[in-house]
Parts: sequence; C-alpha cells; structure tokens
Amino acid sequence: MKNIKYACRELWKNPLTFVLLMVQSIIIYVLVVCMISAVHSRFRIYDEISGLVKENGVSVRFFGLNDPNGAAVMDADTAKKCLKGVKKVSGCYDVSFETVTKGRNVVIKTTAYDTDLWKCHTPAMEEGRWFQEKDEKTEQIEAVIAQKDGRNGTYHVGDVLTVSEDDQKMDRCEEHPIQVKIIGIIKDGAQILGTNDDNMDMTDVRRCFWNYSGEYHQLPYMFLTHKDIYNYKIKYAQGLPLLMSGLTFISWDRSENGKFAEKIDKYFAKNAEFTSYIKNGQLRKESVQYVLEQVKNMLPIILSLMFLAILTIVSCTSILVRQSLYKYGVFYLNGLTWKECMCLQRRAVLILETMAFVAAWAALKVLVMCGRLKEMMILFSMWEFAGCLFILWVFWLFGYVTIRQEIGKKSGKDVLTESGITE
Repeated sequence: MKNIKYACRELWKNPLTFVLLMVQSIIIYVLVVCMISAVHSRFRIYDEISGLVKENGVSVRFFGLNDPNGAAVMDADTAKKCLKGVKKVSGCYDVSFETVTKGRNVVIKTTAYDTDLWKCHTPAMEEGRWFQEKDEKTEQIEAVIAQKDGRNGTYHVGDVLTVSEDDQKMDRCEEHPIQVKIIGIIKDGAQILGTNDDNMDMTDVRRCFWNYSGEYHQLPYMFLTHKDIYNYKIKYAQGLPLLMSGLTFISWDRSENGKFAEKIDKYFAKNAEFTSYIKNGQLRKESVQYVLEQVKNMLPIILSLMFLAILTIVSCTSILVRQSLYKYGVFYLNGLTWKECMCLQRRAVLILETMAFVAAWAALKVLVMCGRLKEMMILFSMWEFAGCLFILWVFWLFGYVTIRQEIGKKSGKDVLTESGITE
C-alpha cells in the first residue's frame, strides 16, 4: 500500500508529463471503444439473425401473401402448408390499426412478429422493455411503440390504447374492444427488424433491418407479438385484417440445387405483391464480407494509433524515469532495494493507464446517457472492455521495457555516485 502511495506521488510531482500521458491515453481508449463498437455493431446484427439463415432457404420481402385459393395467409403454419416442402417459416405481419388520440383518429403503422423474430433482436429501448415469453401467455395484448419525441411523445409506458381497424368506427369494437398495453418505447434511431424503403436494395444483413427516425417517419409505429393478436382474432374478431407481409425467413432440408428456391420464388410471384428474395447462402456470405469490410477499414487506423501511442508512452516513461532517478537513489539509500525502485515506477505507469481507462470509459458512458453521441454506435460490451484491457497491457508492457532499459542498466550505487551523494 505504501508503494502505491509513493507511485502516485511520483506521478503528481511531474504534472506536465502526467497530463500529457493521461490525455493521449484517454484519447486512445476512446478511439479504441469507438472502432471496436463499429465492427461489433455490424457483427452483432448479423449474429442475431444467423440462426434464421443458417440452413438452406431464402429470406423474402413481400406485401401480403395469399393461399392458392386467394385467401390471406395470417400465420406461419398456413404459409408452411402453402409452400409445400419447407421446414420452417418465420415472418412479419401487417395489422391495420387506428386509435383515437386527443379527439382525432390516428393511424398507427403496426407490425406483428413471429416468436423467432422478436426473440432474435431487441431494439434499443428508451423506456420500458421489449417482449418476453410471458407476454404470449396472457390475454393482454402488449405493444412496443416507436414515436416522435420518444418517451416525451404522445404515448407512454403503461398506457392502454383502444384500437380498431383503420376502416371501421371505434363503436364497432364495443363488445370486445381491442385494448393494447404499451410496455416499451423504442429509442429514436434504433435498428428495427423488418423492411423499409431505405434497405430495399441491400443484399447483406442490412436488408433485414431499418432505423426508426421520429423526424423522418412522423407517424407512430407499433410492434406486437403475432401470437397475441392472432389469438385475439380467433377468439373475438374474425374480420380483423392480419396479413403475413414484410420480411419472412423460409428454410428447408433439401440440398441447395436452386430448383426449390425457384419454386418458392414462383409461388410468391403469383400469390403476393412480391418484391425480392435472397438465398441464405448468399446472405451469409455477403454479411460476413460486410463485417470484414469494417475490420479492413479500421485495422490500419488502430495500428497507426497504437504505434503513435507506444512512441509516446516510451518517450514519456523515459523522461519520467530520468526525472526520478535521483529520488530512487535516495529511496535506495533509505533501505529500498533497486528492484523495488523499478517496481515503484512500473506501478506508477499502471496506475496512470488504469486511471485513463476508467476516465475514458466513464466519459463515454456519460455522453451516451446524455444523448450526445446519438449519431454514433457506441457499445459497452465484453469486446470493447477486452480491447481496452489489451491496450492497457501493451502500454504497461512497453513502459516496463523502457523502465528496465533506463533503470536496469544502472545500480543504486551508480545513481548515488552520479548524483554526488556518495563517492
């Protein structure tokens, strides 16, 4: 404990060098977190849907699917029967809802998710929570809202909305009103699973996500679990419009020879307002390329920064050691071994870098919480933490080598003699 106190004193006694090292280390840690987050964010969204595209299959984007008789497909089991030979179908559904807000009817763009979809991705939440398994087992219809102004917008967590089909009057629902409880508010700018005009031409993982912007989209968006709204429809409202529509993942066990995919393609072309489909193999390949592209872009920058940082840590540590040699001679004269003097300097470097790491991490946390970095994807996960620890270890290692070079080549007696304390 005493050695740690001495190490801290050594840092304070060289304020200019201390501030220089501290500032450059904080900048390096901040940049490392930002760069790892940029790569990690791409990998994370691909990892979230990887389970849906790991087998042979396709991801399809369409508007409204009908069975061969022309009836609307309203659940995955029906879709599976229509697409004979497929193993699994998981998709999104359009629900036409409106509600009365402040005396006027408001159309709410509503999307319902199959279980596999709402489980694989949780958008950034400003307030409340995303769906949980227990929500599908209750009679209450839970909803998550994305709206302009977020938590300060029109709707709030805990509100219960009475909604109806957007082409019917509210009094048509008096016997069994559709009541939706809001359990969460999605953060402005959050990535949301599904389709949007912004990602129509993408062929990698980006085709599966879109970003909600309150300023751009204006109208509120509501998200439900398909089981909730489908159970309500079966029990109370047979006429409720519920259409399988949007992003849908289809998989099968057959070997990939292209013919079965063409069969699926033809079915959608005939029975849906078909937009596009992409094979899972191609989606996986191009998504990996999308992630690696960011790695290639960031790697030269990270290596250059590390090189400059190492030069700084070596030169500043060398200056610190030379400024402290006389003091170490005094410590040696008062009973400290020369090895303990070296440890003192190593501890000083470790304390400085740890302080810089904590300061950088805390500063980023505060800026993110205050909404100052809304345009940047900053993550605080194991990967960012491990990256910073690795940089800390590199700094300490080069500091250790420098200290060994500066102090190790001399003995305590040599320093005392050069200082004129002893002969």
